Amino acid sequence: MRHARANHAPPGVSARAGLPLATRPELLELAHGDVLQLRISPVVKRLGDTFVQMLGCNGSIPGPTLKVRQGSAVVVELVNDGDLEVAVEWHGPRLGNGHGGLPHETKIPVPAGGRFACHIRFPDPGLYWYRSHLREDDAKELGLYGNILVIPADPGYWPPANRDVVLTMKDLPLAGGETAQGSTVLVSGEPDHSLTAMICEVVRLWLTNTSSSQVFNVRLPGARMKLIGGDNGRTEHEEFVSEVTLAPFERAVVDVLFGQPGKLELQHRGPDGNRRLATITVMNVEAIPQLSRQFEVLRTAPELVAEREFIDAWYDVPPDMTLALIRGMDDLALSWQWPPHDSGRVKIRLVNTMDSGHTVYRPSHPPGAGRFLVLSRDGIPEPNLVWKDTVLIQTGQTVDILFEASGPGPA
Repeated sequence: MRHARANHAPPGVSARAGLPLATRPELLELAHGDVLQLRISPVVKRLGDTFVQMLGCNGSIPGPTLKVRQGSAVVVELVNDGDLEVAVEWHGPRLGNGHGGLPHETKIPVPAGGRFACHIRFPDPGLYWYRSHLREDDAKELGLYGNILVIPADPGYWPPANRDVVLTMKDLPLAGGETAQGSTVLVSGEPDHSLTAMICEVVRLWLTNTSSSQVFNVRLPGARMKLIGGDNGRTEHEEFVSEVTLAPFERAVVDVLFGQPGKLELQHRGPDGNRRLATITVMNVEAIPQLSRQFEVLRTAPELVAEREFIDAWYDVPPDMTLALIRGMDDLALSWQWPPHDSGRVKIRLVNTMDSGHTVYRPSHPPGAGRFLVLSRDGIPEPNLVWKDTVLIQTGQTVDILFEASGPGPA
């Protein structure tokens, strides 16, 4: 059995806190059977002229990006070098409750000075992430999160791209626990993130909204965007888009074609205007190979086309359960205790009844239990299917989902 381990942070120490300075996340490629040690410890992060104490994984914020192959299984040993108990949720992979469920209910948090081995398998390709699942108002806001990139077994699963770029987007809370929507935003842990690209280069952006409440409307004026995937893999139909909307915990996979040299901005379109998320410098150099022609092709996913035919029979079926979202609820965590149909699936109706003077978005996700397809929104069939673990529900909206209870259950 091969053990993989990230390097520790360099010996730079903040004079203010006597803690290591946070580093940028590494990309760690893991093979089937590997064991990775993730050490959770306090670090100091520089945000402009301010030094902030946060929690790092292996010294970085966000934590390292894990790259694994579909069908593989690894062991991640969590080592808690901090002074708070922690519990980590592996968001998206279908896991047993003991490794992906709720703290104090299906798994025991890791105490300060303790350690816990998480056995994780990856049956599905796509983009997933890990995060604090205990005292989220503290630990996740302090930097305890990171991405998992699952490479498909089928080499033709995704269209061709020149390069992969993994980006997390996070709003940072203000002092006193106030909301930070519209204030400080970290992209891959940085308040002023920057990238480079080449002419005719197709860059695949793997986007994750790691915020607790901020919805991001992501756009990139001056370049062309093609949506190819969501939470748990590819979309039914690839489509050209001007922006993608990401609720907290949601992911999107977007191919971007850069046509001209110059400086561009990855932006969030908010109610008060556009906000820069990252600066992209397109160099006056042409990419090799050039994938412009392949970028123009809009492909379909045959497995989701087949699902479309299968779910036609579910539209007029009464829901097995109706859940109303009310003010004061935490992110929805359901107790899956009813028997699914013979197909292993259950129809659930989610109704956002929260009363507000402005549009309210509500993320809902079933941790570790399985995945779902959105059937319809306010009775209108979903036009582009994708397997999901998080859904955005606007005020007054009704969303029907078809949940597949395919997680392994207790473990």
